[in-house]
Amino acid sequence: MKFNVSIIIIGYNSLNTLKQLLPSLGSLNTQNVNLEIVYVDDGSKDNSIDFFKSYSLKHKTICCQFSKNKGRVHATAMGIEQANG
Repeated sequence: MKFNVSIIIIGYNSLNTLKQLLPSLGSLNTQNVNLEIVYVDDGSKDNSIDFFKSYSLKHKTICCQFSKNKGRVHATAMGIEQANG
């Protein structure tokens, strides 16, 4: 049996954090898991979203962005709305 799992990442000017986080997601054991990574950019100004889009992950990725910072509550709600797992 495979489980559907979504990891939701909320980012605001999080380029340095993404550079550390994304490689670790590639090493996850996902043998019995359909994994998707949902990244919600909350109006960053540091090209975080461009880095996420260009980073090659073996898992399904979903990316969405707010044009201006709306806060964690709105970003979390958007991530949950986009997630399938």
